[in-house]
Amino acid sequence: MDDKVRLPEKDPPKEASVRSECELSSQESETLRREIAGLRSVNAQLLNDVRWLQEEVTARDRLIQGIYAGRVWRMVAPLFHVHHFARRLLGPSQPSEARRGGEAAESLIGVAAATGPRPSVDARADAGEPIPCRFPVQDGRCDPRTGTTRERPEHYDVLCLGVLDWDFVFQRPHQIAVHLAQAGHRVFYVSPGKRCAPHERRGFVARQRRENVYEIALEDYGPVKFWGGEAPDDSLDLICAALDSLRQTYDVVDAVVLVQQPFWRPVSSRLRQTLGWRIVYDCMDDWAGFAEVDPAVRAIERELVRESDLMLVSSQTLLDKWADSKGDQCVLVRNACDFNHFRLAQPNDLLDGMKRPLVGYFGAIAEWFDFELVQLLARERPQYTFVFLGWPAPGIDVSRLRGLPNVHFLGRQVYSLLPYYLYNFDACVIPFLVNELTQAVDPVKLYEYITLGKPVVATRMAELLNYAGYLYIADSHRDFLAKLDAALIESDADLVRRRTDLAQRNTWHARVQLIEEHIERIRSGTADGVSVS
Repeated sequence: MDDKVRLPEKDPPKEASVRSECELSSQESETLRREIAGLRSVNAQLLNDVRWLQEEVTARDRLIQGIYAGRVWRMVAPLFHVHHFARRLLGPSQPSEARRGGEAAESLIGVAAATGPRPSVDARADAGEPIPCRFPVQDGRCDPRTGTTRERPEHYDVLCLGVLDWDFVFQRPHQIAVHLAQAGHRVFYVSPGKRCAPHERRGFVARQRRENVYEIALEDYGPVKFWGGEAPDDSLDLICAALDSLRQTYDVVDAVVLVQQPFWRPVSSRLRQTLGWRIVYDCMDDWAGFAEVDPAVRAIERELVRESDLMLVSSQTLLDKWADSKGDQCVLVRNACDFNHFRLAQPNDLLDGMKRPLVGYFGAIAEWFDFELVQLLARERPQYTFVFLGWPAPGIDVSRLRGLPNVHFLGRQVYSLLPYYLYNFDACVIPFLVNELTQAVDPVKLYEYITLGKPVVATRMAELLNYAGYLYIADSHRDFLAKLDAALIESDADLVRRRTDLAQRNTWHARVQLIEEHIERIRSGTADGVSVS
């Protein structure tokens, strides 16, 4: 009797089948993991939207309560009561439902006008339904994808490949998008940090944020390092497929690609090759100065500059850097302000209870923020109250300032409330380090501060020297302290007027008009000369 154990003979077909099933299960597991990750991303976006709306509602409630509690309302309220009493005597005793609805709408419109623009959310866009297209004007233009003649819209569309998500701090990218939309262009704003659900068959989701402005969340195109280079080939195919789906869904015939970060270079390049869309690169910072930006981005940016049909730069320093390589297609478009928005400011109680004088700042609190300077100011002037609006960037420690009794960090505030906070400031500051990064910066906050004629104290940044006659520029920490003292006792009414006049001449509306002029030139082939604004 053979005591040896007999092992079963191998069955190659069965073994191959089991291996194939294991590989299939592994693929299915990976697909499920990606779907779960995508759903989590969508959930996070929805929670972020809810948080933003809650902040907006809370801010408006506070503003309305402040108006009702204010002296002006107490003075005019009796007039409103007399007015409504007279209407009841002279008008219909029972107003119709339509009239009631109209009065309610008028009331809501009045509140919205008093507190600034609020993004509207189109339910059809959220549900994935097509956004209505404009009535086109016959142009006989050929669609490069189909070879057929298509009608050209009266206004070209703008595909904005963003550097910031739409619901981040409202800055230059958002202002340009909104004002292009006000000029009649549909703007499709791709938020780089957002993804749609993996089961979204079109590869994107569109949400209406303002009239003619639609935020686009693309499908998950894989793990990428946004500041580490450009879109890799496998991600590029997914991104471009989603954007082509966007083009077909919303009948985008004629468009300009507004690129705001070098990561998008291969995307804009392919869109021009396949669709003939012009590339406009809006260079708003010297990316080489950011700590988190990979050195490879410099080479990618040079390639983007070479490929772009038009380059916008936000400062003279950036113009000097790129004008030689870009020539007559490099345009200086400085930052600006929404003058009418900030002029809505009126007395309010947002900072009631804080001891004056109030020294204010709003904006990013990041690597360029001079913490040692602020610490010196707060310690040397304990009788001043310092108010900072804005979230510290990741990795930024503000604990050394939070411990000071006269320093208050109030967090990020919705854009509609900034004018009302600004109204309360006695002086404003721009306490930035002076380095390679900030020498190329044209601070948006300067234009916003001076809409109300506020005195501004800033460090010696190159771009601010253009406005030396309107603000206080400091050469050192001690000089900053002395200039802040001078700003707080300023009593020059003519200087206040000159500041507001300067702000009124530097609006986003005017900047976007300049951008439109240059886009029309490259579309018609008549671009000439380096322009300055």
